[in-house]
Amino acid sequence: MNLKQQVPRPVKRWIRRQKPLFWFEQRRKYPPGRVQQHAPITNLYHCTIHKAASQWLRAIFSDPRVFAHCGLRPYTYQRFWPSGHDERPLTARTFHKPFPAGTILTPLYLDYASYRTIPKPAAYRTLYVVRDPRDILVSWYYSQLHSHPTTGKTQATRDKLASLSFEDGLSYGIEHLHQLGTFAAIDSWAPPAGDTTNPEPILRLRYRDLIGPQKPQLLQEIFDHSQISLPPGLLDDLLHDYSFSRLSGRQRGQENIQSHYRKGVADDWRDKLTAAHKARLKPLIGQTLIKWQFETSLDW
Repeated sequence: MNLKQQVPRPVKRWIRRQKPLFWFEQRRKYPPGRVQQHAPITNLYHCTIHKAASQWLRAIFSDPRVFAHCGLRPYTYQRFWPSGHDERPLTARTFHKPFPAGTILTPLYLDYASYRTIPKPAAYRTLYVVRDPRDILVSWYYSQLHSHPTTGKTQATRDKLASLSFEDGLSYGIEHLHQLGTFAAIDSWAPPAGDTTNPEPILRLRYRDLIGPQKPQLLQEIFDHSQISLPPGLLDDLLHDYSFSRLSGRQRGQENIQSHYRKGVADDWRDKLTAAHKARLKPLIGQTLIKWQFETSLDW
């Protein structure tokens, strides 16, 4: 065990919250002299929902090779909070001060109304990645019970889930995510029906598409939308270095409930949700699924 591993987590969190140390580390990892090309935007807002490849995209945006071709440093505002987490519901995360210029805000878990409260510069881009809320529920259950670091209220949630059956644990998760604002946040970001214009520079993507055969094209679309120009070959290198098999040591679809990268598939909910779960979920997310084109009706 190295020295870093011996440092207690509360001490690590305190160190991470020290802004001077944070910016020193940022300049060490992302020195200005390494930038070969500056993106013409001041901020990139990576907005999303939990369990929607948020840490995967954060890792890509934080790669020094990407920084070299945009000059934007990754920034996660939660690290400066006392608990290291924003404990407000996703529908109550308002912001009254602009985030630092020259940064990629990654990730931002919030609803659309909260996003609108962020004071923004003249030049910015926004990405929103959504995931089927039914898959979020299943992924949340396994993460809270097995793989998520026990910080904040996670230990109490883990203890609660451990005392419940699998079916009751999913029922508990439905109510928990509902209270957190997860379902409402997903609905708030849905594209307006029949709207062919995009008044804001927002690219909306679905997790299921981002992990599918179109992943190279969609990742390229993310960088094009963000006005980040990568040199030939770098996108392929990023896809290789951050592939599911390389990060998890398994092929996509092979499950390890102890891993943050548990399974990496879509529609995992189909053989896990009971009729009772569906009956509770339909009033909460039925129309949201249709707006995001996960379903065409409530018959699921």
